[in-house]
Amino acid sequence: MKKLIAIVSALFLFPFTALALTPMQDDQMNDVTGQAGVSIAIDTHVALHVDTIAWGDSDGTDGAGAEDGGWVGVSDMNGSFFVGLRSDHSGNKEVKFLALATGAASSSDTAVLTAAGAFATAKANLESDPSNTTYQTEYADAVAGLVGAAATSSDSDDVAAYNAYNDFAVGIDKTALEVLTIDVASSSEYDTYSTGEDVAYVRIGLGTFEVSGNMDMTFELGSEKTLGQELGTLDIQGMVVRGAAGNFVNITTEGRKSGVTLDMGVHLDQINIASLAWGDSDGMDTVYDVDTDVTGGYVGLADLDIDNLKIDGKVAIDVATILDTTGVATDLALSTDYKQHVLHKLAGLMAANPGDLSATQVILSLGDADGTAALTWDATNEVWLGDDTAINISMGSLEATAAIGSDVNMANNAVLGNIYVAGAQVAVDGLVSISAH
Repeated sequence: MKKLIAIVSALFLFPFTALALTPMQDDQMNDVTGQAGVSIAIDTHVALHVDTIAWGDSDGTDGAGAEDGGWVGVSDMNGSFFVGLRSDHSGNKEVKFLALATGAASSSDTAVLTAAGAFATAKANLESDPSNTTYQTEYADAVAGLVGAAATSSDSDDVAAYNAYNDFAVGIDKTALEVLTIDVASSSEYDTYSTGEDVAYVRIGLGTFEVSGNMDMTFELGSEKTLGQELGTLDIQGMVVRGAAGNFVNITTEGRKSGVTLDMGVHLDQINIASLAWGDSDGMDTVYDVDTDVTGGYVGLADLDIDNLKIDGKVAIDVATILDTTGVATDLALSTDYKQHVLHKLAGLMAANPGDLSATQVILSLGDADGTAALTWDATNEVWLGDDTAINISMGSLEATAAIGSDVNMANNAVLGNIYVAGAQVAVDGLVSISAH
């Protein structure tokens, strides 16, 4: 009992200020791991097989006659994918550098050959003992030596490789890796309908993701959902798609009563496909009177590389039923709002051509849906800029080799030519309506 009294007395004598909460500094707050929201780290392999995926139309081409319905789709779909964090987390620039180092080993420039040999030795030493600080320093010096030698080389291939390395922005490093995140927040940014209040939204951070693998499938038609009439085959080999840091999709009503708006900021800095092949398994049909021993073939692309594909902007999805079409054909000129103008035109089409469109429609609004999209030229930076009110799609570059042959791997076939696209910028704004007929 005496011990209990002593403990209680000690608690009362203890300064109450010692029990108060002490404010945390900003740098301490950064270390707190109990914030709300969900983080999901994915690292998984997916094996896929689907016998049939079919889309059917029960009445055929409407109004064209008494034919029956049909089906279109794919059969025998097979895939093998990795889905998870980027595997090139040491940086795209390092990947480019290793390619430079490999080429430098056969250089005609003596200084480059010497530097390439020193790099190979330093790399092997560091791989044998990654924690060795001496090896780390020697590796860094060897990298700098090879880069410097390639930059001033008398071998044009060395200089070209150096330029490719030097011009490529530093990619993903370990500190820039991001996992999938899901958060719910409110912001006045989406108060586009002047509600006077913050509008809630779901933010999905896509993370620095990677999807890689292979896929093949057969496209078919058929009078039944089992299909059976082959159109051709699609074979994708060595596909790698990588998302950069900062990717997101925000989902909100944007202040409306219902409907959904997707606000996207997606940056795919790498899309690589080793082989993309379209095949015909039986070649030319015998109706062309060709030899019966003709076999199928393939046409497609090898070494398809797309850099810096970006998609920015909003897509709103609504389902609406136009109940009154009376007099809308004469009211078209009265509407100054583009969205209303388009809906009036659709209503007028419904009134003039009954049955062509159903009254209920899915409406996709692209950008701010005012029907205008424009690109502007930035003379200072010599680049085309997108439209802040539209859906913007941009691409740094696309390179591929077009090929044709009997092998499903396009890299083994005869070259038709090379494809190169650079600096593409597209802005899209308006409405898309989908309905039944």
